Amino acid sequence: MKTFDLNEDWDYLIVLDACHYDYFAIFYKNFFEGILEKRFSRGIDTPSWFKNTFTDYYDNVVYISSNPYINSQISISSCDARKRFFKVIDVWEFGWDDELGTVPPWTLTLAALSYVEKYEEKKFIIHYLQPHASYIGKGFKGIGFPKPDIDKGVVLSKVNISIDKDIGGLL
Repeated sequence: MKTFDLNEDWDYLIVLDACHYDYFAIFYKNFFEGILEKRFSRGIDTPSWFKNTFTDYYDNVVYISSNPYINSQISISSCDARKRFFKVIDVWEFGWDDELGTVPPWTLTLAALSYVEKYEEKKFIIHYLQPHASYIGKGFKGIGFPKPDIDKGVVLSKVNISIDKDIGGLL
């Protein structure tokens, strides 16, 4: 079972939260060039994955996060990113879309591009919430999550999804 090794030669790790490899393998060539390699997660959810994957301090890594479990402010469910990375960018805090109930992927991408330029000597982990709920796409109207409030312990809860054939595609 091959898992991601932080000691490998890499510059960018793109995390697609709750993405199944089997589905991604079907579609990735429509969007990306290169070789796709299957890797197994070290956890069944964000907290267990984080705890089992990031065991040291990585002074050469900037973590750009749309997932509030991984933040620069407090430890949530044993995810204390402050103790693991050179810098953590809380895109979930400034890029949350209340109507969609998530950080849209385009918002995270724009933020990532600006920080890549600012810290060009670093490695980057760019953590998208998608394809995790709340779902964004043609035929889906996700009420989504309420905006995270980590001080109150509200992270990702109470997602609601409805199918609406009249809304068209959001992407």
